[in-house]
Amino acid sequence: MGRTDDDARRRSGRDARRRGGRDARRGSDRDARGKGGRDARDISDREPERPKRKRKKKNFFLNLFIVVLVIVGLYFLATSVLFSINNFTVASSGNHFTASGIVGMSGIKEGDNLWKTRTGRVEERLEKNPYIESATVERKPPGTIAITIEERAENYAIAVDGKFAVVDWSGMVLRLASETPELPLIEGIEVDKAATGSAISPSRELLLADAVKLVEDTEKNGLYFKRVVVAEVNVKAYIYDTLCVKGKLESVGGNLKKVKLVVLDLNKQKIRRGTIIVGDSGNCTFSPEEQ
Repeated sequence: MGRTDDDARRRSGRDARRRGGRDARRGSDRDARGKGGRDARDISDREPERPKRKRKKKNFFLNLFIVVLVIVGLYFLATSVLFSINNFTVASSGNHFTASGIVGMSGIKEGDNLWKTRTGRVEERLEKNPYIESATVERKPPGTIAITIEERAENYAIAVDGKFAVVDWSGMVLRLASETPELPLIEGIEVDKAATGSAISPSRELLLADAVKLVEDTEKNGLYFKRVVVAEVNVKAYIYDTLCVKGKLESVGGNLKKVKLVVLDLNKQKIRRGTIIVGDSGNCTFSPEEQ
């Protein structure tokens, strides 16, 4: 009995030791597998990052190449004979210039490249002419240049040092004439400076402005003064060489409609000599004598 019990205890201890060893080995294997699995997953997660960066670089250079290729292609297309200038359209508000004259002043020639033409510089070149108030130059593919001109008009003349300055309503001197132009001529006001392409510089600026306004209002009312002689007090505005309107500048200018009625009545009577006197109150009287 006693020996049998001792043998049983020894066998039980050996079995326990064997089980403990097996459990320890199993735990070690599990730990190894767990660490190995995590490491493998970490490596698998990190590995794709390098190819992504490489692909991004490749895509960037590819896109850059495509952009450069497109730009170069467009440049060669734009500078090709397909966009050579072969047509001009010209629109002008006046009749001082011909269409061919405006094209000539622009400096653009047939065969020039449309996109190489600097429209801003062409506009500046045209606007240097005193008769051109503004110029607009547009490209119209494939080969047309459109030029639009706003002209200044000759509105009146004024005597300057034995010549006649031809001026528009804004005061711009368009040209200097040696002979009397067929325009309303303002006399009696000295001019300090009158250069082509510059504003006129009178000795009495406000007086000239009033005289110019009289001439402008006269045209609006269907009248025409050949000469306007400005004095200190009165103005004499000549309808014909021998028929004039006399009065203060503001009185004549403020009663042009009444003056027109008198002129129409005199024309019916074929009277072309005398003086229409405009009073301060606006009344108009006629004298057959020149005053």
